[in-house]
Amino acid sequence: MAGCDKPLPNEEQISRILEKLKKEPVGVGPDGEPYMLLVFKLLMSVIPGQDGILHWFCQKTRPVVVEAATFLLRLHAFKSDSVNIWRGKLTGVLHGCCDCIEGYAEAKSCSKETYVRVFLNIRPG
Repeated sequence: MAGCDKPLPNEEQISRILEKLKKEPVGVGPDGEPYMLLVFKLLMSVIPGQDGILHWFCQKTRPVVVEAATFLLRLHAFKSDSVNIWRGKLTGVLHGCCDCIEGYAEAKSCSKETYVRVFLNIRPG
């Protein structure tokens, strides 16, 4: 993803961005790219927990990380070196933690109802 050298906003700012995107989803392109980049940078900055395992979808990580990982499930539709890095880390998350597997399943459903509905032309509620 281009522009990965910009500083990372704090987690509170990203939480607010993700909350806004739940209410007003954006697609890809000029409207969505800046948000994806910020959230991507946050998720890539997450380090393994005390157990040595990377957690994105369970109670062993912060809520903003779960939300960021949920938002970025849309990356399954893309191909790039950055997306390959994300896929590799996602594979590690799912291979390392049973709770993250369960959270991932929930996140896929949540993502479809919130962040991805703009792609699927789904109306909320």
